[in-house]
Amino acid sequence: MPLPTSLWKGSNVIEETWSSFAFDKLKKNEKKLVALAQSAGQGSDRYKAARSELERHIAHGLDNHLHIKIVSFFHAKAILDIIREAESLTNIQLDTNLIQSLKLDEDTISKITLLNLISVYFEKYDSIRQQGNILHLSVFIAESLKILNESQNVTQLSKFKAQSSVLFNSDAPKMIVQRAIDQDIELTAVFKEMGLRHVISGEFTQLCSSLYYLEKLQTIPLGEPHRVLEEVCSESVSKLSIDEHKRVGHAALEILIERSSASGISEFWLDTILSIASDPRVLKTSESYQRWWAHLDQNLVAKVRGWMSKVDLKLFLDILEQSATDEDMRRMYADRKTVIEGLDKLGVIDESRLFLSRQAELHLKRMKDLDRLPNYKKVNDAKTSMIYLKIGSKHIIEGTHSFKLKVMDQVPSKLPIMDFSKSAVDLSDFRGQGFKTMWIKEFATKLGYIEKTHAVNLSWVNDLLEELRKANIDVTEADIVPREKMQWFIRKYGKRSRLRGIWQ
Repeated sequence: MPLPTSLWKGSNVIEETWSSFAFDKLKKNEKKLVALAQSAGQGSDRYKAARSELERHIAHGLDNHLHIKIVSFFHAKAILDIIREAESLTNIQLDTNLIQSLKLDEDTISKITLLNLISVYFEKYDSIRQQGNILHLSVFIAESLKILNESQNVTQLSKFKAQSSVLFNSDAPKMIVQRAIDQDIELTAVFKEMGLRHVISGEFTQLCSSLYYLEKLQTIPLGEPHRVLEEVCSESVSKLSIDEHKRVGHAALEILIERSSASGISEFWLDTILSIASDPRVLKTSESYQRWWAHLDQNLVAKVRGWMSKVDLKLFLDILEQSATDEDMRRMYADRKTVIEGLDKLGVIDESRLFLSRQAELHLKRMKDLDRLPNYKKVNDAKTSMIYLKIGSKHIIEGTHSFKLKVMDQVPSKLPIMDFSKSAVDLSDFRGQGFKTMWIKEFATKLGYIEKTHAVNLSWVNDLLEELRKANIDVTEADIVPREKMQWFIRKYGKRSRLRGIWQ
């Protein structure tokens, strides 16, 4: 079943699935009625005066007394126009008192006001629901339609009345989506059936579309690019609420993460996750974490953190390759690449953190959108970038250019590796005398870490193997030594067993 192109993000084309009820084919009486309902009284002085009065009332923070001010048709029209046109309903509560005031002390609401209220319902559905007022509004509309005088053939209201049990149900968007799925028809066809052709751009139909796309996420080819991904990662869609506790973005994240393997996720799907929620490796008190990750099962969050480590490694290797500008650097790049990829393949990396130089940051920004980059720290240096890896009880820092490999039993508390409050670090804290002074000052010993130059004889690889095996990490030279150097390495340093680290 093809997706409704008319609902794609940024679409300027309405295809054949939509054209059967395009606006130019609407019945003339319906079109005139809706236009009349939305424009009635707008040009009159009484309307203008009523609207100015209400806007002043709202501006002074008196929205909880708005119902007292609704004393005429012009006030009812004005308040509904204000609500429909507002970017946010923060200062306007469409509560029971305000809804009831639209009757103007009559037994029933006027038909034009009812049409305007229904328009507000569809256009501001999610905003009203987040206020906690959607149930009151939907019941009021359903009751008003129920007592509608059928002798006066108000076509649009009659159609809403016929579909009232669905359209003004507390689970209306879910019911509409389920109808499309059960009947195996386009969502737009259900909109036509429900009489919603005048409100296709409102929050109600947008939420229906979002729920429809979430269903599609369950079945699209695993890891493949798809137009549905573009839709759910747009901010206007991802922030729509599904219920009191969950947004569309939360549901999309759960589906994409659960469907993907813990060992890896496609770039297309990971980009969608990052566009919605950003990297989860931030302070748990940060806005992005609280908005998205705090609402997900922490096992799912841990899965994403593992994928982000793979992204860190990939980006670091790219930066490392860019820095290999002469023969010696290219040799060191090949050896370091083999080590890093080998550790990644073993699945022993528990956590990572990327540190980018100014040049590296510019390079990556040219490659990827900012919202699809992993969380990283800036290095106050033009060239040298670094990556931190936690493997078991060991802490490793690798870097570009002439940076020496460091393997530590613990991390000095003042070394800003996991300090999320700092966006930039000083290179001097990570190398040379600056690091040594920090280490000795905190631990009062020179023991507990090694610092190794990337020598041609691969002594640094041998030392890394020793340190990791001391920490019971099951790694051998076969995992991290280039294949063409394997025999030479074994003759020089010996061969390690896969079991207990015993020399053979």
